[in-house]
Amino acid sequence: MQVVRLAIVGLGLVGCRHATAIKQVANATLCAVVDPYDNGRQEAAALGVPCFDDLQAMIKAEKPDGIILATPTKLHAEQGVH
Repeated sequence: MQVVRLAIVGLGLVGCRHATAIKQVANATLCAVVDPYDNGRQEAAALGVPCFDDLQAMIKAEKPDGIILATPTKLHAEQGVH
C-alpha cells in the first residue's frame, strides 16, 4: 500500500483537525507544515514534522503528494496557484 504524503498550510483550529484526521488514515502521513507563527511551529514540533515559514520552500524541500490549505479562505486562491 502506497503512503500518501500530505502537508498542511496553517495549523490553527482547522489545520489541527486535519492533522488529527490524517493520523487516523492508514495510508496517509503528515510530512510537513507551513505556519509562520510560534504556535504553529510548536504544534508541528509536537507532531514530529518540519515546519516552514514559506509554502514554496516546503514544496521544494518535502515534495508532498498533496497540500491541505487550512488558512483563511481569502488566501486559498493565491496559495493554490503555487
